[in-house]
Amino acid sequence: MNELIQHTLDGHEINATTFIEEELDLAHWYPRIQGFRFNHVISAVSSEKDSNIISNPIDRKVLKAIRSSANLIVTTGKTAVAENLSASAFAPLLIITRQKDIHVPATEEGSKQRVFVTSGKSDFGNPAAEGVGEVEGNLLDWVKNFTKDYQCVVLETGIKTTLQLESLIKEICLTVVEAKDIQKAKGLANEFLEKFAANYRLLQLLQIDTNWFFRFENESKS
Repeated sequence: MNELIQHTLDGHEINATTFIEEELDLAHWYPRIQGFRFNHVISAVSSEKDSNIISNPIDRKVLKAIRSSANLIVTTGKTAVAENLSASAFAPLLIITRQKDIHVPATEEGSKQRVFVTSGKSDFGNPAAEGVGEVEGNLLDWVKNFTKDYQCVVLETGIKTTLQLESLIKEICLTVVEAKDIQKAKGLANEFLEKFAANYRLLQLLQIDTNWFFRFENESKS
C-alpha cells in the first residue's frame, strides 16, 4: 500500500490517503480548468530531459489525469519523436513541427481522437491525422487562433516553445521525481519557475513516496 500526502502551502502535512497503486484515481486533484495547462516532469537526481526516461508509473498516472481533463493536447514534433508519441485516448492532439513529414505512432497508427499536424501533408498512416498547414507568422498568434474553440488545452511542449506561449498559460503542473524531502522538491520547483516571466502561486502540493506534484497558477490569470 502507498500513501498520497497533501501538503499545505508552507509544507505541513494536512491529509494522507492510503491507496493501491492500480486503483489510484487522480482526477479529483486535476479538475478541468478554463485555459492552458502546461505539464512537465524533472528529476532531482538526473539532468536527463527525456520524460520517458525520468518518468515512472505514478507520474504517468498524473499525466493521464491531466490529459483526461483536456479537450486539446499540444506538443511539438521534437517531443513527439523523442517520446514516440501515440494519439491520446482523451482529446485531439496538435503536433507543432517544421518537418514536412513526421513518423510517430500518433500519425501512423489509427486512433479515435484526431491528430493535427502543422504540415501541408494530407495523407498519413493514421486516417484520423490531418495536416493543418504550416505555422505562419508568430507562433503565439497562430496557436491562439488555432485553439480559440478549445476551452482546456494541455501543453506538453519543450521549454523553448513553452516560453513563447507563456502568455497563454494559466497553470503549470510540475512533477519532481526522486526528491528525498520537501525542501529539495520545492527548491527545484522554484528554480524551474525562474525560467518564466510571470509570477506563479502554489495551488496544490501532493507527495507520493519521493514524487512531488505541484500545481502553480499564473497570478495574472487567477
